[in-house]
Amino acid sequence: MMKKIITGLAIAAASLMVSIGTPSFNSLIGETAVIAEAAGKVLSMEDAAKKLVKTAYKAHDQKKKLTTSVTIKCPSKKAADNYMDKLSKAIVKEELGEFSDVEDIAAMSEVRNLTSNKDGSYTRGDTYKNGKLTVKVTYDGKDKEWRKYNERIIYEKQNMGELRELTKGMSEIDKAWRIAVWLMVDHKTKYYGDPSKFATSDKDIAKNRAQGNCSSLNMMYTLYATRMGIKAGGVSSNNHEITCVKIDGKKYYTDLQGVASDHEGWVYSQTLDYNDENVDASRVVKFVPDPTGRWLKVPKGDAEAMESGFITAYDWEVSEGEACWLTEKQAKIRLPEEGFGKPSKWKYWWYK
Repeated sequence: MMKKIITGLAIAAASLMVSIGTPSFNSLIGETAVIAEAAGKVLSMEDAAKKLVKTAYKAHDQKKKLTTSVTIKCPSKKAADNYMDKLSKAIVKEELGEFSDVEDIAAMSEVRNLTSNKDGSYTRGDTYKNGKLTVKVTYDGKDKEWRKYNERIIYEKQNMGELRELTKGMSEIDKAWRIAVWLMVDHKTKYYGDPSKFATSDKDIAKNRAQGNCSSLNMMYTLYATRMGIKAGGVSSNNHEITCVKIDGKKYYTDLQGVASDHEGWVYSQTLDYNDENVDASRVVKFVPDPTGRWLKVPKGDAEAMESGFITAYDWEVSEGEACWLTEKQAKIRLPEEGFGKPSKWKYWWYK
């Protein structure tokens, strides 16, 4: 009888060890304690995602190679791919929050956390057993390429957060213009002719050091504009490229290279007084009193009405469009005069 009891206890102990961990001897209390292993604990999708994201950022911050495991419920081996997809989506939601709807950032979050890479910078191993799927991931916080993934997510979230706050409640045309001002004025982005000196990453923008030629400036703009729901692209002619957006079926044009200098002109214009006899009131550039960063050349009466708050905007279609979006009609007249070439020679491209 005693032998049966001992055998039963041994089987039970072995079963306990398999299910929750490996025993270790605790010298303080003189007995063997069972320590639960994190990898064996079944987590919800949300908690598993939280653990993976936390480890990834820890590896980045500490510049170390860190390995972690998560175990989630999975009904069968056939369902493993489906549950990995669910885990990927949970990771995106955990890491990006309100920005999880931005497709390219979301895709990067999935890749950075769960895709195996041949160079070993981040690897994954999956094990299925008895209704459980265990995912083991290694993040190499010292690897330059992996760190780039991590930093892109960090700075894209930062930049998108700024833009969403700045453009809250704006119309599409106002939002499109505010993005141009955000890039070229708020973040001091510069034109630079030497391709070897271009700096066009999300981190470069956030750190106020972005610079590039006409094409690369436009690519930075269109990337963020499309993320904000604006249809944007470029128009090239005579070895130059300018920015084009399409809103409510209408095209609008601007040259990003001129935005910063024109902004300086607008700042100066705020010191001018219509009543000063030395000032040509009809040519004073006045700021439209909304947060778009827009400035238009408008007649004296309308400018005064805007300043007093009697009107709050000026019709895009009838303004001269100075230092701001040109309508298609305006562009076809002004751009050829500035050497951009005939409209029949213009080549368009759209980000997506």
